[in-house]
Amino acid sequence: MRAWAEHFLDAGFAVSLPLLSGHGTTWQEMAKTKWSHWARDIDHEVRDSARRHRNVAVCGLSMGGTLSLLMAQQHPQRVSALCLANPALGVPSRIAPLAKTLSKVVPSLSAIGSDIAQPGVSEECYERLPVASVAQLYDLTGKVKRDLHKVSQPIFLATSTADHVVPPKHSDWLVEESSSLEIERFTMERSYHVATLDYDAEELFRRSSDFLRGVFSDDPPADA
Repeated sequence: MRAWAEHFLDAGFAVSLPLLSGHGTTWQEMAKTKWSHWARDIDHEVRDSARRHRNVAVCGLSMGGTLSLLMAQQHPQRVSALCLANPALGVPSRIAPLAKTLSKVVPSLSAIGSDIAQPGVSEECYERLPVASVAQLYDLTGKVKRDLHKVSQPIFLATSTADHVVPPKHSDWLVEESSSLEIERFTMERSYHVATLDYDAEELFRRSSDFLRGVFSDDPPADA
């Protein structure tokens, strides 16, 4: 996410890039956190940004996109726009509904990071995937998907056609079920799931910042 954040900063936006609970430590620590902890971290940033800026845009990739949608649902007056890349609205795994129980027997699975088409590029991620976190993501995505009708903010939506983690149909669900009257879609045909590190990254960055400039053209700079 750092490259996307730095692009927004260079484009003149005030930027906050929070580290979510359980991230940047160990997968064992990650397994102890709940989706409410991740949401709390973002909620704090949204409230703080809204106190300092008239417009606040929340941007996220994958689960970050899910949390961005949650913030739009919970803070309709504070969140002015969304920029999303391959947002998750479900967990495409047969074990997901059983993950909470399974985690007591099988603590972790092989990592799913670095779904990137560009050779030689890798994503910093844990070596193992905590099954308890799969359960948390399953609950989070289910809640957000049920309440998509509460999302009415303008949305920039970037979707990879070949995503091996989040099916492209999740983006279609968002378009079909949200209440937003302004959705700009960007189809990424050369990138896999981690689009912010892939072939289409620069175009994703440029289009998203252009989108926010258009949405907020008559207002002061937003906080992304």
